[in-house]
Amino acid sequence: MDGSGCRYVPPLANNNTGEGGDVEGPKSKGLCAVCEYLEERCWEEDEMCITLDKTTLKRHLEGVPSQAKSNAERYSWLMDVEADALIEYALQLEREGWPFSAARIEEHANEICRGCYGEDFGSVGQNWVYRFVEKHKKHLKPCWARPLDEQRAQAANPATNADYFAKLGEVLNGKEGKEKIREEDIYGVDETGVQQGLGVKEWVYGDPTRTFQHQKRSGGRENITVIATICADGTATVPPAVIYKVQDLSFILEAG
Repeated sequence: MDGSGCRYVPPLANNNTGEGGDVEGPKSKGLCAVCEYLEERCWEEDEMCITLDKTTLKRHLEGVPSQAKSNAERYSWLMDVEADALIEYALQLEREGWPFSAARIEEHANEICRGCYGEDFGSVGQNWVYRFVEKHKKHLKPCWARPLDEQRAQAANPATNADYFAKLGEVLNGKEGKEKIREEDIYGVDETGVQQGLGVKEWVYGDPTRTFQHQKRSGGRENITVIATICADGTATVPPAVIYKVQDLSFILEAG
């Protein structure tokens, strides 16, 4: 392989000859020799045994698309430009906190197809979304969605985050001659909410670099909050706290 990561292909045979019938330039190889050469290099470098056909190599050099690509273009409901637009739209909404589920991808694909094939178009098919995501797995990846309150999502933007951490760093490091805060005096607190009622997990699609995706939710439900605290020096002296709504306070009064 060369420095760019591309496998070197030796030059093919040609009919350019100089005086006396000698071939000009480096020694050329025929299609069969090139196939054998690449098979040997693949085994030596990657320990993979492959078989190359000279007809396949010839069609590739002539720019003839493979059968798999030709079938995909012929029988695909969406053209490449339409698929790219759908992927870009899904990623844009994912960045804004509204990731697509499989049902929403299918819904938008059906709308595109109705615009191309008429209002009588039914549906792209039951398993079309999963085949679409598998085909474009470099751009889309399924993951579990986690609920995120809309007001909280709007407040957590890059500008406010950068301003907050800049001010926090100034306080911790002792700005303007103030004493630096010691690690044993710094505590981190995190909380998570568990919503009562129906589950809110959903399989959504977005950026393949993410392991989970926040999803905005409207409306309200009663929440059980769990708070955990840890010190910056690695100790956890404060036990977790659970906050929830109590219907009957009589047992608390009796215990007190």
